Amino acid sequence: MIVMSAGLVNTTMNTFRLKQIMPMAGGTAFKGFDVNRNMSMLNGDSGGKPTVVIHKGSLTSANNALVTFGCEGENRYLVLVA
Repeated sequence: MIVMSAGLVNTTMNTFRLKQIMPMAGGTAFKGFDVNRNMSMLNGDSGGKPTVVIHKGSLTSANNALVTFGCEGENRYLVLVA
């Protein structure tokens, strides 16, 4: 399991809006595993939008996401927390 957190802390007196974060851009998680095999992605918008599970393509989420793939006994998980 890999868990990634943005860990953003605004130490200024100004508000800001993070419009996009791409923690896996140009990177590889679980090298050697077929990430398309039995893949499921769950968005975690914390009530802001409907929760959905998709099995291909890409996923957007305002807050959190869970990705799982692999076969029984060899499942891998990626947790993204904003």
